[in-house]
Amino acid sequence: RSTEDISFDDLLEQVGVRFCLRPQENSTDKGGKPAKDKSEDRGCLGARALSGNGGAKLANVYNGGAAEAAGLAAGDIVFALNGLRVSGTDLEDRVAKTAPGTELSVHAFRRDELIETTLKVGAPVPDTAYFELVEDASDEVVARRNAWLGLKPKSEATA
Repeated sequence: RSTEDISFDDLLEQVGVRFCLRPQENSTDKGGKPAKDKSEDRGCLGARALSGNGGAKLANVYNGGAAEAAGLAAGDIVFALNGLRVSGTDLEDRVAKTAPGTELSVHAFRRDELIETTLKVGAPVPDTAYFELVEDASDEVVARRNAWLGLKPKSEATA
């Protein structure tokens, strides 16, 4: 019992499963599988945006991310990026297509106040999870994994 994070690596290693993290590919990527694109040239907003009134409403702004560094906060409605209108998750996708380190002009509303700021696009953050089976796991580990998953041993399954 503790408030410490659980070490998934140690627990899953016992059953031949690897816990992996990778950067999110786009705003609809929910994880569960390895990345299709291994490119590290994608930018990261450091926030999650939803459709808002005439723009992209920031639902979450992550600590240490580009949006926080630019002075943006949850609830802000971003309506222009480099002078071009953005809406919904289009904001995240457009930032993802921008190289890390690039500076973008951002126009947003916080309540009724206009905010003009510069956002320095961040590098992709490994924040999306998926699992892999350890291919070269020992027979003992594979047997433990099969028991954990409720699978019958091969000898029983073919009988």
